[in-house]
Amino acid sequence: MNRKHFFTLPFLLLCLCTNAQELKPTLTYATTQKILQGCIAYADSAKLTLSIALYNRDAQLISFARMDGASLGSAKIAHWKGISAATYGASTAETGSWNVPNAPDIATIPGGLPIVLPDGTVIGGLGVSGAAASVDVTCAEAGLKAAGLYRAPKK
Repeated sequence: MNRKHFFTLPFLLLCLCTNAQELKPTLTYATTQKILQGCIAYADSAKLTLSIALYNRDAQLISFARMDGASLGSAKIAHWKGISAATYGASTAETGSWNVPNAPDIATIPGGLPIVLPDGTVIGGLGVSGAAASVDVTCAEAGLKAAGLYRAPKK
């Protein structure tokens, strides 16, 4: 093997390995900030103190806000809802109807929504807690609308 091929072979192998990787859409920090701002604007207008947690598709925390006055319990529940929505790609209202309350990381009360791209790809989950469950859902929807990612629930 001549010297030219000696240096070319590792580069060729590296190229072959990188072509096998599939790029997937990702929930960015910038997008989570738009969602948080939309949720907080809604909460402020309704005079609510909420906790909001945003997770990527792998159920890893990207952003979190606990508004002044929100309880520690609401923070923990927001995380629970966000993880569930990201893990299962379904709203927590839906997962609550599955009758599997002991499944790992499954939330059973409304307030968690999957973050879904227009093509249907789930890129994360959003959990809101601190008010009545229906109000938590409305706040989550406001956040997704602010980022242009709101999807009406399936009927």
